Amino acid sequence: MVVVRCTWVLALVLGIGCQSGAPACPGFCLANTPVAFTLACAPTDVTNVTVSGPCLFGDAAPSTFVPDPRSTSIPIGSASPGVCHVTIAFATGFTYSADVTFVSQTQWAPAGCNHCAPYVTPTQPSFTVNNPSSTCVDAGPDAGQDAPAD
Repeated sequence: MVVVRCTWVLALVLGIGCQSGAPACPGFCLANTPVAFTLACAPTDVTNVTVSGPCLFGDAAPSTFVPDPRSTSIPIGSASPGVCHVTIAFATGFTYSADVTFVSQTQWAPAGCNHCAPYVTPTQPSFTVNNPSSTCVDAGPDAGQDAPAD
């Protein structure tokens, strides 16, 4: 098996050049990856996010997952493999629920390199919530604008 070591080469264009023969060890280990629940708009009136299963770890109180009103997504992580049930409730009464499957992944490293611990990741990286426009909070006519200068 030939292992390739890459080095950066700067010419008129930045490129990557590789040399064979030297062992290439990964420079980092992957961490647990959350799933993203993408909201249809921001700001929203999300009032409660509840989880069950392996996503319920640490301080998993409902307020832990409620996003900043301007957030366009809600990340939910898991410390171990399994199925999490996620429910997002809005002030208007709209509710969104989904089951998320998290699996353990092994990180490969060539012989002679430090091996990384397995990490947990969702089988589906994101979900689109498609919350109705009634859950979208009007930020007002000045939202996103700087205050006028004197």
